[in-house]
Amino acid sequence: MKNKTLFLAILFAAVISSCLFADDNRLIFTEFGVSYASVIAPPLLENSTTGVLGTASFDAKVGVDILKWADVYIGGDFMSFTMRQNYGANYTFYPIYGGIRANIFPDWIVYPGILFELGKAISSQHLDQDVFNSPLFGELNSPLEYAWAGTYYNFGFDLNMNVNDIAILSLKIDRPAISSGGTNLGEIHILRVGLAWKMLY
Repeated sequence: MKNKTLFLAILFAAVISSCLFADDNRLIFTEFGVSYASVIAPPLLENSTTGVLGTASFDAKVGVDILKWADVYIGGDFMSFTMRQNYGANYTFYPIYGGIRANIFPDWIVYPGILFELGKAISSQHLDQDVFNSPLFGELNSPLEYAWAGTYYNFGFDLNMNVNDIAILSLKIDRPAISSGGTNLGEIHILRVGLAWKMLY
């Protein structure tokens, strides 16, 4: 409860500050991104000969731009990983989160940024009967369809280019993690590299 109250207080302060000091009255931004995502842990799922395939990851954000130096936002992602050994099995994640990004020297043509996100991931595991009976998944003791709401957190780095006064193109690298519910996998760690397009309003 304390964490939620603190987050709401920071968000409220960011909105008020933006309204008072915004550059050219551009308070709000939207951002859309696409990335290549690869599972790097646990070993059972990592992108290898026995794990899952890499996949496209899509994300969208809307938030408040604070004097160009910081962004406070809410967002959502979509990722679905197919098992290498059987294409009928997959893991799907829908993270929903709040985040903050610090922009370093944002008036430069190209500038770096760092971000942190925290939220929940609506997650599901689908296994077909052949995979369910294999030694690879026998230890999980999971049903063919299993869904859970896991904790999601993410940190990353981006390199941004000011295309014009309202548009920013970003190259981003981040490392989201999702708790795995009752599947005995531990945290699922993902490495993503991609591009994002940010618009200021």
